[in-house]
Amino acid sequence: MLEKRNIHVAARFAHVLGLVLVCLPLLNTKGIAAQGCVFHSKDGRPYKVHFPLIQPKNPVPGTRHLKVVVFGDSAAWGNGDKPEHRLANIVSQNLADDTGQPVDLDSYAHSGALMISAPSDNPGYPVRHGRPVSDVGNSRPATEEQAVCATVEDSDADLVILDGCINDVGAFNIAIPPFLFNKTTPDEIRNGGSGKTGVIAACAAPMRDTLLKIKGWFPNAKIVLMNYWLVVSNDSKPTPETVRWTDDQKAARTVKVQKVIKKYSNGDSRTVETQTQAWEDNAAEFLRDTTACFTWAVASANANSILPPITHSDTTQPAPACDPYQPAADQPVAPTRIFLARVSENPNYSYGAPDTHLWALPIPLIFGFAIGPDEMFRKRNCECDRTSYLFRNDVDCKVNPTAHPNLAGAQCYSKAILETIGQKWIPPSVSVNCD
Repeated sequence: MLEKRNIHVAARFAHVLGLVLVCLPLLNTKGIAAQGCVFHSKDGRPYKVHFPLIQPKNPVPGTRHLKVVVFGDSAAWGNGDKPEHRLANIVSQNLADDTGQPVDLDSYAHSGALMISAPSDNPGYPVRHGRPVSDVGNSRPATEEQAVCATVEDSDADLVILDGCINDVGAFNIAIPPFLFNKTTPDEIRNGGSGKTGVIAACAAPMRDTLLKIKGWFPNAKIVLMNYWLVVSNDSKPTPETVRWTDDQKAARTVKVQKVIKKYSNGDSRTVETQTQAWEDNAAEFLRDTTACFTWAVASANANSILPPITHSDTTQPAPACDPYQPAADQPVAPTRIFLARVSENPNYSYGAPDTHLWALPIPLIFGFAIGPDEMFRKRNCECDRTSYLFRNDVDCKVNPTAHPNLAGAQCYSKAILETIGQKWIPPSVSVNCD
């Protein structure tokens, strides 16, 4: 008995020692920023991650610095990627090399950011050495709150990159397979219900309103809204056999499920649908609807007007949730400053697919190591532990880059952003397929 106890004590000591060794460089902390109208430090400066000046390969003497600012969630932040591999950094380096001008890059984006925030949402924000710990998930500051913050020092931006709304809809509702007890249906992804927020409510009017405000707050900037990607598909692994079911097989399965529901689940009809839907259905619905709503929001903001309300009368059809804007023939169209950057919807690039552009789920080991880790796994592992006394220390903090753009995905996003605004994209030395 004593021998087993000694082994247990030794194992706990080894775990603590490993944590100390990995986190030692990060032990000097600065607590949590005080809440205000804007998230800022004690001296009133807004919290942001300011990257070292990005120099062009062939600088043009006498030219001014360009400025790029980023708002949004973990996708815009580049969760899982080293700084030099994040999409905003790649875009900035390409801009510098293409124009010969140095680029200042400031990111306000962070993991977990909402599109729509409320006073009841978590006001705390993890900060270390005066810098926000953007890899640690938190709902605020939301995308628009980040933009408000950026007007303090970055209103002269030349390029604004942003995204938002996947966390309002719920990444787990979109990506978790139905056979793992995810009862969310495609209709709920689109329209909400059962306590869930749908794409129409979270991604259309809120994004339109935010774009209109950003357009006014950053008068000299081109504004690029990043569309999302196909998170999972029928090419993802492991793939449930349900994706290959025929209609007759689905009907037979439904009869069986209904019998189980009647006996155990108090008649929850959604269980029938989720037990017979394919893994990709929610992800495909989310991508289809956000693409339509973002297109609508961009057109509205470019037109400098509040467009008619979104309509979607027939929820039984898989049509886009947002009607595209069609300006009247006699209506003047304002100069286009807002763009939508879209990456390929190729299912082969989705999570766990043969040519995936997304980080895999890492399997944590001891001493900060893991099987299949992203580039920032060990550092983020420490950051999650260091903020556990104020923030959720769930496993998802340490593995939250799962299904986020990896190195290939970041390159393809940078290509889409640059080409959307008419700038040159310089392919990396390692070939990347973005079609």
